[in-house]
Amino acid sequence: MARKVLGSVKQRIEAVQRVYWAVLVLALVVIGLGLPLGNDGETMAVLDELTAFGSAFEDNRSSIEQSLLTHAKGTGAVALADVQKAIGGDGVPKVALDASAMAIEPLAAIDLSTLSKIQALSEADPSLMIASARSVETGEALAWRIARATAEAKGSLTLETVALTLKAVSEDDVKRELETATTRNQLRAAEKTLVTKQTAHEKLAELYESRRKWRATWKVLQRTAEERDEAKAAMDSAQTSRDALATRYEQLAKEADAAVAKATAAKSFGAARGDKHFVVAHAVLKDREAKVIELDVAVPVDVRAVNVPRITGAELPITRATPLWKEIEGGTSAAAIERVSKEFSWHYAYVQAGPIKIGGMTLIQFVSIVFLPLLMMLIRRSRRVASGYNPFDRDAGQLPRVGLGTPLNIVVLILLPFVGTVLCGISLVQLRQVPMVPMLCGVAILWLGITAHISLRDLVDLRDAVRQSHSAPPPAEKAAR
Repeated sequence: MARKVLGSVKQRIEAVQRVYWAVLVLALVVIGLGLPLGNDGETMAVLDELTAFGSAFEDNRSSIEQSLLTHAKGTGAVALADVQKAIGGDGVPKVALDASAMAIEPLAAIDLSTLSKIQALSEADPSLMIASARSVETGEALAWRIARATAEAKGSLTLETVALTLKAVSEDDVKRELETATTRNQLRAAEKTLVTKQTAHEKLAELYESRRKWRATWKVLQRTAEERDEAKAAMDSAQTSRDALATRYEQLAKEADAAVAKATAAKSFGAARGDKHFVVAHAVLKDREAKVIELDVAVPVDVRAVNVPRITGAELPITRATPLWKEIEGGTSAAAIERVSKEFSWHYAYVQAGPIKIGGMTLIQFVSIVFLPLLMMLIRRSRRVASGYNPFDRDAGQLPRVGLGTPLNIVVLILLPFVGTVLCGISLVQLRQVPMVPMLCGVAILWLGITAHISLRDLVDLRDAVRQSHSAPPPAEKAAR
């Protein structure tokens, strides 16, 4: 029976020692798992900044764009009256200005497609590019088109609007537009000259016939005939000049119409080429019968930068201070968030199970719980050893060693589990997670660890006392031998 009891005590001490080793191994594992890795804290700060910015910016993007564009366009508006004054010339109907006519808004360029472009508008004195109409050239280009479109119309017209469009044309197209206006004016002058020459020739021809009929002297007839012939040559020359200008005008007009018709719209007003840009302007007029006349003309615009209010909240100081900025500045906030997420250690890796994230953060949040049943098990088993001890057993001195000594026992049972739990908490804090479980476990580990150490110390004391009491056999046993 003693051997059975002794075996039970020995087994219980060995069971305590196995739990002791399990606590040590687990503590080392938890320390390895919870050890903060890489730059998770810095990466999380970048991710938080980008996430907060991306959410706020996307919610207000349209209003931000509209606000900046409105401010920029208000800076470069051109009075429609200046265009109306430049519309004139022979054969061009009188053009009045509508009482409710608005100024010609400039085109404005805004590009918020990348982080760097957004951030640039958050710096001091941000600016946007605008393209303002040139009133004189626009009026001159409209003049010949109005005259051509209203050749059969009578009375004045009313200019309601002129708007710049995103349809881009070339500098040659603009030059052709103004050349067409000049050629038309030259044609109108040539037509007047031709009429004058025709009238002069007709008068001289009639005079010659009249003098011939009344039998004027041959010298008078000869002089009159020479003047008539000179007038005829001048008339023919004027006719030739007029016809050439008419042909040239028709050719230029058709080419100008074709250039405007084939102009393609861009998605937005792009960067300036020098200080000029060339676009299609759309004009709307009405005649006195309220018939709408719509005209498109190729016009030059002046391009310049104008100051606009700063975009607030787009400074991104944390993100710009990291090496990742050079890599992500040319993309959107969503692309940047995706790229930054790849910089985390396995602590941040997870799979989405509905609303719950399961992964590295889950493990380091709950792994410290395992210490609690192990320490309680060690306490319970240590206290149960004494119940199986038989002081009259002669072989009780053969009980196995337990623990590693008081200093190391404190390290194994208290310090290492607590350090592992603290490291898990630090890693969670870096990932912006509340380390609730590690904090609670840390408190419990301190209490259970101290209790386990005391229980183990009592067990060691019991073992040592047993070994001392069984170091020499009883006198009766010696006598029997």
